[in-house]
Amino acid sequence: MYKKFCAFTLAEALITLGIIGVVAALSYPVLMNYIGNKYTTQARKCYADMQKLVSSLEGELGPYEVWPDFTNDFFEKYVDKRLAYVKKKEFNDTTNAVYEGYDNFNSHNSVYEYLLQNGSIYIFGVYNTKWATQITVDVNGNEGPNMFGVDVYQMTLNTSSDVRYGYPHGFGPAGRDYSKDDITKYCSRTPLGVWYIVGYVQGVDSKTNNHSTCLAWLVNHNFQLKDYPIKKWGED
Repeated sequence: MYKKFCAFTLAEALITLGIIGVVAALSYPVLMNYIGNKYTTQARKCYADMQKLVSSLEGELGPYEVWPDFTNDFFEKYVDKRLAYVKKKEFNDTTNAVYEGYDNFNSHNSVYEYLLQNGSIYIFGVYNTKWATQITVDVNGNEGPNMFGVDVYQMTLNTSSDVRYGYPHGFGPAGRDYSKDDITKYCSRTPLGVWYIVGYVQGVDSKTNNHSTCLAWLVNHNFQLKDYPIKKWGED
């Protein structure tokens, strides 16, 4: 006596796989758009929070030109109380510092890194204590992909009335003084030197650290992803 087994024919199996492929192809852009919108929403909030912080500092300290130097004392007295952070790291001698496989960041005089309660990370890389600091924000901390232009963005603060270290006067996204074409070019994986990130953030290396103007692009386009220079979120 023979037993009957229920099974798919080859044609049925191929049809099923074809349907799955079509559904996946249709779903992928929607998924990528959702992920992109999630990151840009977080980027918008982090940028707005930093604008509030700088505005609050202006209210307490006055115009940029009379601010005290960007020293330990400045961050302890004025920045710490304005950030809801759970951890803070300070690197005041970065001459030979290399952390967890990251590139040497000796272009900074000092680095102040904050892990916030909401999971985001703010890194203040001070080039010159009298004028300029580069502010790097990872909007979702260690969740990944930890890539510039995706979930990591840069801002600059220059309290001098002149351009210092390539930073225009005041606060805003890195590259905000570039032309629209250059902002797009430098956000689209065209190398712009090596940018440094240290400490809590995992998995960032110099290969992906060349999208310094992506926040400027998003600000100029009201944080809308249409025509965003980085087409595939999370690509390396």
